[in-house]
Amino acid sequence: MVRRHLLVAGVLGLLMLLLSGCSLRSPEELYSLPKPPSDYERLQNAITQVQQELGLTYSTTVEYAAPLSGVNIQPVQLLDLDDDGVQESAAAFFRVSGAENPLMIYIFRQTPDGDFAVYSVIEGGGSAVNSISYENLDDIPGKELVVQWQMNDDIHLLGAYSISSGAVRSLLITSYTECQVMDLDRDGYMELLLLHLDASTSSGHVDYYNYSGELDSMLLDSSANLSWDVVSISQVNDNYLQGMVPALYITSKQSSGNLVTDILTVGEQGLTNITLDQDSGVSLQTLTTKEVYGTDINSDSVLELPSLGFLPEYDNLTTNNYWLTRWNQYDETGAAHAVCTTYHNERDGWYLIIPDSWLGQLSIARTDNITLGERAVTFYHWNGDSSQLPVQFLTIYMLTGPNRQVRATQGQRFVLLEDSSTIYAAEFYSGWNCGLDQSSLLTNFNFIRTEW
Repeated sequence: MVRRHLLVAGVLGLLMLLLSGCSLRSPEELYSLPKPPSDYERLQNAITQVQQELGLTYSTTVEYAAPLSGVNIQPVQLLDLDDDGVQESAAAFFRVSGAENPLMIYIFRQTPDGDFAVYSVIEGGGSAVNSISYENLDDIPGKELVVQWQMNDDIHLLGAYSISSGAVRSLLITSYTECQVMDLDRDGYMELLLLHLDASTSSGHVDYYNYSGELDSMLLDSSANLSWDVVSISQVNDNYLQGMVPALYITSKQSSGNLVTDILTVGEQGLTNITLDQDSGVSLQTLTTKEVYGTDINSDSVLELPSLGFLPEYDNLTTNNYWLTRWNQYDETGAAHAVCTTYHNERDGWYLIIPDSWLGQLSIARTDNITLGERAVTFYHWNGDSSQLPVQFLTIYMLTGPNRQVRATQGQRFVLLEDSSTIYAAEFYSGWNCGLDQSSLLTNFNFIRTEW
């Protein structure tokens, strides 16, 4: 209680001091802009001095050249290179026209007196720094710099650099098409996976680089081929197999337009493409004829890949090649394990998890009334036997327009979800007992998430 009274007295005393004439500031002080922290000013002074010196040396204006992509895209980046939890360093990215290596990454380090001084410099050729990341590649505490240099539109060089006592050591310089940094062998240190694609032969492979303490460099450990007949890379994902085993998923486009996903992981033989069929040279079980990409459909942190199954058509009931998507996880042997099956309505932005009891006896039709602002997808019970008629049992609506509230509840319709401009509603029919009710249908109904 005494402590509380002392605290209140202290606060009151502080308020009285602030209100006293001694604490009042002049109008100029009250309306002046706040001053930046002294550390920032000291760092900016050091950067400005470097720009001026480079400008005099090369008789040019030195401009910032921030990385083009990735997480670290600022022209000046605060760093904790020794990994002690304190940002004692900074990197500034410059372009110096006329220099033999026009791209320069200056590393500044704070001195004991609080100033910043140049600690080391990394120079590179080309037109831009495509990206940079700070990774622990070796068994020495601290972080290395992994720089992707863009030489031109077709050629990229990857440089991995270690900095110690101001000296820069190059651990690796090599060309690549795509690069992924990840701990694939689960040893606590990052490895480099460099994808190489040769469009002239429609072939590609991935090189796996690991750190060698004996040689103090990143060495090629092993390589694995990608599927045959790939002409471009569509997506690269650092993710897991079943059992949370790290894996690299590479989705490529073939000359036919099909998508194929290769899954790479590290085993006893080094880097291995666990889905590659040795006879065809293609990962056949991950091949899709539609542009449908892998996603974590059940939110368990393991990527699922799509396998498409087209639905039967009854006369003109379905005309747009409707299909269901079975989502598979993969294990270390490359075996697929089904997680769930969905129908994705890309046009309206939703998908439905399909119960197993529907499989093999389902067809779908779509009707759109643009004037009314109503889009409808109807599910039919039908096994493909032309001697039997399909039986409708469920319709899901996307409703827009000023009278959507009325249309969402007319007849036997009920609301699933809604926002400020759209209502998603549904209606069951008595033709077939599908095993779902309003509650379980809502559980199975989801919006399609956009992957960034």
